[in-house]
Parts: sequence; structure tokens; C-alpha cells
Amino acid sequence: MNFLLKRMRFLVSIFLFILPAVAASGQQVRGWEGTIELPTYLLGEEDPFPPFGVVNPHHVYPYTMLDDLTDRRENKKYRALFIENEYLKATILPDVGGRLYSLYDKVAHREVFYRNQVVKYGLVALRGAWISGGVEFNFPNGHTVMTVSPVDSKLLNNDDGSVQAIVGGVDRITGMHWEVGLALHPGEARLEQRVTLFNSTPSENLYWYWANAAVPATPDMQFIYPMREVNPHSPTEIWTYPVWKGVDYSWYKNIPQPTSLFGLGIRRDFFGAYYHDSDYGVVHAADYREVPGKKVWSWGVAQDGLIWTDLLTDQDGPYNEIQSGRFETQLYREFLPTERVETWTEYWYPVHGLNGGFVEANRDIAINLTGSGSQTKLLVSSTTNNPDAVLRVLVRPLRDRIVIDHGPQNERVVSIQPESQLFLAREAGVTCGRQLVDDAVEPGAFEFQSAIVDEPAMQDANRLDRLIGLKPSPV
Repeated sequence: MNFLLKRMRFLVSIFLFILPAVAASGQQVRGWEGTIELPTYLLGEEDPFPPFGVVNPHHVYPYTMLDDLTDRRENKKYRALFIENEYLKATILPDVGGRLYSLYDKVAHREVFYRNQVVKYGLVALRGAWISGGVEFNFPNGHTVMTVSPVDSKLLNNDDGSVQAIVGGVDRITGMHWEVGLALHPGEARLEQRVTLFNSTPSENLYWYWANAAVPATPDMQFIYPMREVNPHSPTEIWTYPVWKGVDYSWYKNIPQPTSLFGLGIRRDFFGAYYHDSDYGVVHAADYREVPGKKVWSWGVAQDGLIWTDLLTDQDGPYNEIQSGRFETQLYREFLPTERVETWTEYWYPVHGLNGGFVEANRDIAINLTGSGSQTKLLVSSTTNNPDAVLRVLVRPLRDRIVIDHGPQNERVVSIQPESQLFLAREAGVTCGRQLVDDAVEPGAFEFQSAIVDEPAMQDANRLDRLIGLKPSPV
């Protein structure tokens, strides 16, 4: 969703503040434990011998290797944690690494993420076996040793009416502990993801953390990332984004081969994916100072990538990945000091009716602008339906001011002049309630410093806008 502004800049102040919400009568969150039955391609015997570095460079001892894949398919029951409110239903599988298996949108009657209807292993993870779909939690490294193994789990009913499903465990290689608390709250169409990492050992240990969400790969799917330069999983290369060497990598249909892209220098709190044909998408929101990593992954549209479709599923088709990380790229790790606890919160939620994606989002709302001039449309998709909340849009110089009821979806026409600029800022005089869009973009964020030196492509057409703000999408 990056667009060239050339000589035209837009300036719109957008504010959203909300009075404390009280759940309507009958709104509640349910949580329960049970099982689900899934067709499963069985694993062979675990390898009892420690892997040697000549054959496997990954250090997995004292874990065994899980690299004996079979074609024997049987129905198998898995422990499951279920949490559900009036908008969403989440299914978490403690027997498969604590993975978020499904997040079902009860309003749109569809899955928010890619749901794989079969457990079909591929040799991807550190110990070998790995499965696709849902959201995978990775600590202290990627496709971790516990990604398809049982982990600890618990359901909590909280005083605020929310229900939290907690999964986690101890990594036996480092002795470090991790847990992820997935929660639904009354009246909120978003999934809260609370991450806690703890090093209880007497020595510091290297780590990273990434949440790996799978989304369906279809021709109309677009990655919505507020980034202008990316690292293609390389110690030396830097690309412009979305366009690099004539290819727009924001569209899945254009990606020719397996591709991994990490956003660089991003000081924004959101990313996601959008499906233009169904006018539907998913947003991830978190404080970029706590979770700076924003990654795009795709197998691409060529056969060397698509071959993995049949290796990992029977009938659910290809997928892409949208990932959030503790660090900017997966080429970088840090030491977690002894007795150190790190914790932060992330959010996932579905959006719809935004006519092409979103140009700004936080944990409460996603916003898009389409059109131009006097026919600029502001579209909003929110995670709550609170009649006391308002979205105030102020165009400067002062030409238009509107108040929008904050509901599941809103659309208004805003008059924006060519000489105007577009930004987010605090509205003077707001003294009550909770302001939700509040200095979301720091002043310094407008001064993006390119990491590409003397790159001609950064001039003219491939120079992406220096102003980070709300920008109209093409009609």
C-alpha cells in the first residue's frame, strides 16, 4: 500500500477516542477443552541417535529427529482448547506445538487464516517434521524443536470476562521458558496474543521469537505492509519495496519463486494481507518498538515452490506467510540475560469492506482511503461496536470535518485538496475517554533514511514516498 505522492501531499488528522465499553447483555466469552479429529499422515519411529553436524547442522540434542515420514493416513484425535465470543472462535492445539489451528470469523462465516484440513508433515523444521497452517510460535529459533510436539496448556477465565488459552513449555536445549496467551474479550472482534519469554538459567542464551501466520495464497491476495525497503533474507542485499526490478512483490501472483522479505526501518504498528475479490483481510497490530519484525514469505507461483502444496496438504491449496518478530530480521539474534523476563502483546483481527486494503491500523481500527480530491473516501473497519466511540477526521487547511459512528464498517466522503498533506496527530481538547489513534506516527518517522547507497532506482519511479501517513488507494 505504498504509493508515490510526487508533488501532491495530503494532510488529514484522524482521531478516535472511546469511552470505557460495557459489554452488552448476553455478550460473553466461552472457553473449554476438548478434542478434534484430523486426517494425519503418521510419522515413523523417532531416530534414537543424536544428529551429527555433518548431516544436520541444527543443534537439537537432547531431542530426537522426526524425519521418518510415511504415506499412512489415519484419523487421529488431538487435544484442543477452544475460546469463543460473539465474533470469533479460536481453536488451539497443544499437541502440535500450541499452534493456533483456526480462527473463525463468525460474522463473515470464514477462516481468518489458512486452515489445513489435514496434518501432513514436510521436512522443514529443526527436527524435520513440520506442518503448515494457522499461527506457529517460534522460540528460541525458527520452526522450533517443539513445533509438532505436545506442549503445556491451560485455560483461564479472567475477571474482565475474557478467556485466555495459554500454551508454552521449556526448551530443553537452552532451558529457557516460553508461553503464549491467546485471549478473546467480550465485544471485541480481535484475538489478543500475549507473549512471555523467561530465561531461568544461570547463563545468557541466544534467542529470537517469531509468530508465523499462514494465509491462503490466491491471485487476488496482496501483502499490506508499510515498508519501502526490504532485506531478501540476505547478509548483503537490500531491495526497494513493493517494486524491485519491475516486479511488484506486494502481490502474490507476481512472486516468481520462493521469497522471504524483511521490512527495514519500519516505524509503524501494523501489517497484514488483503483479498481484493472478497474485500476481506487480516491485520496484525503491535508496538513496533517491541515487535519490529515484519516478514513476508511466499513459495511463489513457479513450480519449484508450488511443489510444496502437495507435500503439505491434500486439498487446501497453497499458502503464504505473514510474520511478526522480536527482531527486525531472522539474520539477527540477541542474548536473553539470566533471570530476564520479556513480555509484550500483539493482536490479530479480520477486516472487510475496505475496498482494497488499509493504509493505517492499530489494535482497534483499520483505515483505508480511496479516490482523490473532493471524492476521497474514508473507510473504517473496527474491532468493536461501541455507540459511544467516534472517529473525527480533520482536513487541514480546515476544509472539512466529519464525525463517524464507530461501528463494524463505515464509509464517508472526505474533501481533500491537492495542496494538503496527510498525517496523524493528537486532537486538542480531548479530555475524556481513551484516545485510540494518538500520535501513531512519530515526527521522526517521516524522515526515512534509505539503506541503499547511490541506487538509481531510488530516484524517480521507484522512490517511494518519504511521508508515512494515510494515502489514498487507487480506485
